[in-house]
Amino acid sequence: MEKTASQLIERGSIKVSDDVSFRTKAECASLFGKNYSNILMGGVPHPKDKRFNGIILWKEGENEGWGNSYAENSKGEIVEFTELKKVRHKEWVEEWSKEELKEDRRIIFYKKEGEGYKFRGVFLIDFERSIKEGKKFYQRVLTKANTYPPENKKPLKDLKEIVKKGLIKENEKIYFHYKDHEYSGRVTSEGKVKIHIGTMTLNRASWELMFLTPGCERNTKRVNAYNWWKTWNGTPLNDLRKL
Repeated sequence: MEKTASQLIERGSIKVSDDVSFRTKAECASLFGKNYSNILMGGVPHPKDKRFNGIILWKEGENEGWGNSYAENSKGEIVEFTELKKVRHKEWVEEWSKEELKEDRRIIFYKKEGEGYKFRGVFLIDFERSIKEGKKFYQRVLTKANTYPPENKKPLKDLKEIVKKGLIKENEKIYFHYKDHEYSGRVTSEGKVKIHIGTMTLNRASWELMFLTPGCERNTKRVNAYNWWKTWNGTPLNDLRKL
């Protein structure tokens, strides 16, 4: 996929007809002028073109708080998206129904069940219809979007690469904070962390420590570990990946 992404950036565009599948949200967003390592949100701002209200990265059935759907044309291409927030619906409508927000233009990648993320086109809100029905309707207006080479360096892949580059030394202590509790672990040359219950990946260690913490409110194994673990001076490991 990296080779394909490079080709799209070199060409200067991505098209719906390319039918390229991406594994992660970060791979999609990194086509537009900035390298991303990990994206948990449903979208990010466009690094280059302020005419867009973001690069949207949606997944079918991803969030129970939203009632999103799509419509296809005879070719099986998505030509319309609807977006509906189920909780605090009235406040949500008030947020986007202002006149100055009627040019809501988005680059959308969408992941259907059993597929990867694919570029679905450039979409523009049908403002009048959205106001009338109380949910957002986005119509496809372009099947092509410009791509840009990233201005920032590609982040280091993982803790092993951080150690290999010498930004953290083997056996150095790193610290994990959760709900007023501080835990520590020691880094191994293989890019794992040794905590009091064993040696494991950074992500596994994070949620193991969360579940051991009194009052833990997490019910998922997905943890943005590189933002939670820090060095002795409070620097998140995610910042070291960008050096």
